[in-house]
Amino acid sequence: MHGNSSAGILQQESNTKNDSNGGKSNDDGENNMDVEERTPPEQGQNIQPKDRQVLSEVQVRKRSKTSKNALSTWEQKLNGSKREKDVQYKGKKKHSEGWVYDRPRPGRFLSDPCKRGLKGQSTVKCSTITEERRRKIFNQFWTNMSWEEKKMHVKGLVKIREDIVVCKRMFPGTLGLKERTVVEWVKDDLENTNETTISEGPKLNRKCLVRQAKSSKYDIHLKSFFDGLPKMESHYCRRSSNKLYLEPLWLTKSALYNFYKIDYCLTKQTEAVSNAKFYATFDNLNLSLFPPKKDECDHCVGFRSNNVTQEEYTRHQTLKEVARAEKSKDKVTDNVKVFTIDLQSVLLSPKTNVSSMYFKTKLIVHNFTIYNLKTKEVYCYLWNESEGQLTANEFSSILVNFLEVEVFPKNCTTNNIIIYSDGCSGQNRNVTLSNALLHVATLYETVIIQKYLLKGHTQMEVDSVHSAIERIVRKSKINLPADYIEICRKARRNPFPYNVHYLTHEFFKNFKLINQYYSSIRPGRTTGDPVVSNINGLKYENGSIQYKLRHTSEWTDLPRRIWKPVSNTPISSVPVLYGSRLKIKKEKYEHLMILLKGINQEYHDFYKNLPHY
Repeated sequence: MHGNSSAGILQQESNTKNDSNGGKSNDDGENNMDVEERTPPEQGQNIQPKDRQVLSEVQVRKRSKTSKNALSTWEQKLNGSKREKDVQYKGKKKHSEGWVYDRPRPGRFLSDPCKRGLKGQSTVKCSTITEERRRKIFNQFWTNMSWEEKKMHVKGLVKIREDIVVCKRMFPGTLGLKERTVVEWVKDDLENTNETTISEGPKLNRKCLVRQAKSSKYDIHLKSFFDGLPKMESHYCRRSSNKLYLEPLWLTKSALYNFYKIDYCLTKQTEAVSNAKFYATFDNLNLSLFPPKKDECDHCVGFRSNNVTQEEYTRHQTLKEVARAEKSKDKVTDNVKVFTIDLQSVLLSPKTNVSSMYFKTKLIVHNFTIYNLKTKEVYCYLWNESEGQLTANEFSSILVNFLEVEVFPKNCTTNNIIIYSDGCSGQNRNVTLSNALLHVATLYETVIIQKYLLKGHTQMEVDSVHSAIERIVRKSKINLPADYIEICRKARRNPFPYNVHYLTHEFFKNFKLINQYYSSIRPGRTTGDPVVSNINGLKYENGSIQYKLRHTSEWTDLPRRIWKPVSNTPISSVPVLYGSRLKIKKEKYEHLMILLKGINQEYHDFYKNLPHY
């Protein structure tokens, strides 16, 4: 085929036979179905002789019980087999209930020949192909080949500048194909064809061909760009979402597009696509930028866009103000320790400003921070992904250790300990953490209270710690995860530096194995009752748990049976969570080995000794 005007070369008649393994291609999405069970057509349905011949080629395993899905699969297989042969078939059309095979499609046929080249002056020699030869090519093409063989045969016939050149009408017409099918099959070859070669062919549809070839080439470059960017899975939604997040190197899509346009395209010496195509490809690949910790509230945004009523918005604002007022009241209450806790956005190691390093995945570092509202003391707990994950056990281990080491030994005359946080279920609102805090409250004969701020309005004093750390990180080079220790300490001087603890895998304990006093913290039992996400407060006292659905409500006993009485077992007896360091993915390890070029040699051993798959 000459360029995208679909001119091509019929080099020889195909004598290709089916592969010995009988494999079928799935190019059209209908023919390569590994189906173990099929049902016969309904009784009384007429099957034409030609259909029977097609059905005989399909391996069918009968089943004793028919179903609508099996019948649909059988019909799909039948029409797929017909479509592969020179047979009339029914095409599919999508309806509200799914795909329906009710669109009559004609069988394959040999189109009228093209007479170009009769006078011997044209470079297109369609007239040199006799009708008998065309019929022979057509029959061999539709009789002896699977879809994959058809595709490979067409690609083998399409060349640039050969002896016998035919036009876009003659070439697909002889094979009983549509022009768009031929172009789709050979587009991988067209992308390697430069514009000069294309322009030497017939002028018919030349601009269209150049545009299609460029578009295909740019699509490959754009996909290569996105494939090379380092990505992470969602920490808390892996079961319900397969979305991948880019490492937090860009805050907006426009910043990412500018990096692609200026840094990537100039380096690769290729033309950048439009921002509309860039954003569309970004969304189609199911990618997302790493979300900032404080997203805008969906209720407030919905109200501004007229998707939330005034009544709903007013109630939402009232709940927000009540939660903030509750925290302000606790802050000035005597004999109460009040803390705010939060997990900082992902930190990376190593980190430099070399743009080529943006395309390599790095080691993830976590920072769980506790802020004392009364004294303004700050405690940062750091660990990297080879030492621990982000499960309820990790957060329970940190909070329990903080209470045992930093709060109770000071012999303060306090009646209550209050912890404010967002309502993240995997981190702050789950039965594992509740059982752990209940155990500690019983062990030290105190009262521990968890209170949750309203979703979308979880701004707390602990956020200032993360902002201060991020300002230092932007101007710093990170060689090792442990470098964040000094960065955290330098982030604040007055009234005193942050307290920093660097954790290893031996630190984390498995609270699920010893402290399962409650099986659930859900406040309801049946459909329609409140669920865990409706809880605004949890109170641990005297071996039981109480809850609130509103900050202004009274405490209510959790309607759950206690599995076993709360014991006085010391925390030190809780088994460790990990017996050894965690393995990172092989791809990440290989990227880290490449990144060693950008850091001092004295730090190489740390990365080389990382366990990996």
